[in-house]
This record gives sequence, structure tokens and C-alpha cells, in this order.
Amino acid sequence: MALSKLYTPTMMADPTREWVRDSNGRFFMYRWSSESQQWITVWQSRQRHDSVQSTSAQVASLFEERTPESLIRESPGAVEGLDPSYEVQRRPRQFFHAGRMFSVLFTEPLGENARNVGDNVTTVIYDQRVFSQIRRFIVVQPKQGFCYAVPVSTYGNRGVNKPGVEPEAHAVVHTTNSNPVWLQGERERGMIKESIAVVPANDGVSLTPASRINFSLAHPIQYNVKVKDLGRVCDEDMPNFCLYWQTERDRSF
Repeated sequence: MALSKLYTPTMMADPTREWVRDSNGRFFMYRWSSESQQWITVWQSRQRHDSVQSTSAQVASLFEERTPESLIRESPGAVEGLDPSYEVQRRPRQFFHAGRMFSVLFTEPLGENARNVGDNVTTVIYDQRVFSQIRRFIVVQPKQGFCYAVPVSTYGNRGVNKPGVEPEAHAVVHTTNSNPVWLQGERERGMIKESIAVVPANDGVSLTPASRINFSLAHPIQYNVKVKDLGRVCDEDMPNFCLYWQTERDRSF
């Protein structure tokens, strides 16, 4: 397992590496430039992705040619369609096994005190509001027709330092081609679980340094919804992954 390193929030400005809409309705993301060793801003347009802060034409061309793995494409009119890489799995029992990581369009009730939620909010039946976003999960327990999966979050790039988050229920998650990192103060607050490495499904899959698995919260995910394969927990870390899930599950009762 690669050695860990200390990560501070100043190393990046955006916690998701997913397309985010600004106040003018434009989509952008931050991507890491290995050439300039800094985060650069990438704006989405209908024809290509324009780098507005890159230090060389070479770096800019990389983003024009490559579609990010979490892209939600713009569509004519008011409706945006999911990227075609999101699809219903034809063999769900083979796909939704323990350790599988995937992303899905996830909708949940909006809290009454929520602020600054923008276009992610939709008003539904009974005049209630729901919040929708692309979220990442890892399967912990396959069932008949659905599975239980634990979420992967950055908590606004604060990790378990965010108030109200239970540090001991979380673990760092990273891809096998990157190092696990801890934010300052996370270990002191009680995040003592070993990191979990994920074998990415392809070269376009990446996780931000502040990504954390919450083993205390398992969501039911139906097999008939569109999902995108992100990879799987590596064999070396599966024993810890299963142990952490079982520990938090039992501790909840």
C-alpha cells in the first residue's frame, strides 16, 4: 500500500471533480494539471471543454479531447440527459457485488433549512422539494432486486472535519494509482480506520483526496436504475472493507 501524505484544503478549490453549475448557468470543474502542478478551471461548452486558467496550450488540449467520467451532458431545451455511460446493468447480480463502486443520479428530500442549492432542487408532488445530484456508492450487501451501498463523500472538501460528521465511522478511499491522504485534524478527531483502495474501472476514474466512505449509512439502490461503473475495492482491502461495514452496522443497533 502506498504511503499516506498530509493534504490541506488549499491544494484544491472544488471537492467533486464533477461538473458544477455557476450562477450564470454555465458548467465547470477543476482538474489537476501534472504539467503545471496546479488545479485548473475547465468550462463546459456544447462543442468542447475550454481551459480558462491553464498555463499551456498542451494542457488545454487534453481537456478538449477527453470527456470527464462524471459528465452530465447538456441537451437542447430545459432537460439535461445523463451521459450515455450511465446504463441499467443487464447482469445485476454480477455487477452489484460487495466492493463494487458506482455513481448514480441520487434524489432525496431537501431539508427545510437547506441553502444555496440552485438547480439541483425540484418541486414534486405535495409541493415538496427534493435534491438531486450524482453520488458515488460502494456495495456492501447485495439483495434480491436491490443492494445496500455506502456513500462516498467529501463533505465540502472538509472530510470528517465537517461538524456533525462521525469520524470513527469513516475511512479514506482512494484509487490504487494514487496515495491515501488525511486532512489535518482528521486522525485527531478519531478517524482511525485504515484507508480503502479502489481499482478504477478505467483511466478516467479518479477520486479527490478528501473522499471518505461513510460505513454507518447504507442506502438501498435498485438494480433497475442507470449507474456508471467506477471500479471495485481491491482484493487486499476487501477484508477491512467488510469488517468496517459489519462493525458500523452492528454498532447502530
